[in-house]
Amino acid sequence: MQQGNFTLHHPGAPERRVQVRVEGPEGYERAGKALPHILVLHGFKGFMHWGFFPELSQRIAQRSMVAVSLNTSGSGVGDDLETLSEEEAFFRCTFSHDLEDLDLVRRHLLENGPCVDKDRLAIWGHSRGGGMALLHAERWGDYKASVLWGPINRVKIFDEETRLRWREEGEVQIPNGRTGQVHRIGLDLLDDIERNATQLDILGAAARTQTPTLIVHGSADEAVPLGDAESIHAALPKNTGHLCVLPGAGHTFGAKHPFEGCSEDLEAAFGVSMDHLQRHLPLSD
Repeated sequence: MQQGNFTLHHPGAPERRVQVRVEGPEGYERAGKALPHILVLHGFKGFMHWGFFPELSQRIAQRSMVAVSLNTSGSGVGDDLETLSEEEAFFRCTFSHDLEDLDLVRRHLLENGPCVDKDRLAIWGHSRGGGMALLHAERWGDYKASVLWGPINRVKIFDEETRLRWREEGEVQIPNGRTGQVHRIGLDLLDDIERNATQLDILGAAARTQTPTLIVHGSADEAVPLGDAESIHAALPKNTGHLCVLPGAGHTFGAKHPFEGCSEDLEAAFGVSMDHLQRHLPLSD
C-alpha cells in the first residue's frame, strides 16, 4: 500500500488544523490512473488511527480505491496522531467545524489530488462522523456512495438539564473511558447546536439526499441506539438506502484500541460495506 500524511489549515484560522492520511494501491500516483476516493471520518473522541480505521484504509486500498482519512480540527489529537492532547481544540469543537473540515479536505483533493476520479467519490463515517458524512454528502450532491456505521440521527445529543447547566457553567465535562481523561467542551458547541439547527438537521438531509446510502448498525450498540439508524433509513428516499443490522454487535463492532484484529461482527461490517462501495464505484477499464 502507498501512504502519505499531511496537514491542512483553515484560511483565516491557522489554529484549526486538519490532519489527513491518504492510502491507496502501491504505485497508483506513478501510474497516473484516476481512482475512486473515499473520505473517512471518525466519531466523537475518535481519530483516524483509532482501532479499525487503519484496517479500513488498507481494505479500501486493496480494492483499488483511495482512502482519505482525517482528524477533524476539533478532535484534540496532537502531533503524534494518537493522543488527545490538544485540549483547547477539543474545547472549541463544533459540528459545523466538522463540516467545514470535510469541505476543506474535499477542496484540496479536487484541486491538488493527482489521481482523483471526480465522478467516483464516496464518504464513510462512524458515529458522529456518520451523521456529518450524511450532511456533507447531501450538501454536495455528487457523492456516488455513503457508508454510515452506527450514525447519530441528531446533533441535540444532550438533555435539557445538561444544556442548562452547560450554559450556566460555560462548559461541560466529558469523561474518556479509554484514557481516563476528562475533556472539556465550551459553549461553541452548544451555540452551534442551537443556532444552526436547520443546517445540522440530519434527518432532513436524509430525506433530501440522492446518494446511495448504506447504514450498518449493531443491535446491541451501547453508544448510539439502533433507533437512530432506523429513523435515518426511514427518512431516506425510496430505493436510496439500505439498513444492515448486525445482531448482538456493539458500537465499534468488537474493535478496540489498540487494534487487536477483526471480530466476526467487524468482518461482517467490512464485507457489506466494501460490497456497497464497489457496487456504486465500479472500477473503470
